[in-house]
Amino acid sequence: TSIMAVEFNGGVIIGADSRATTG
Repeated sequence: TSIMAVEFNGGVIIGADSRATTG
């Protein structure tokens, strides 16, 4: 399981496995 956190348009995108969440 890999967790990636990248800033995008002043937001943070967290993707786990095949799921992506924007907050």
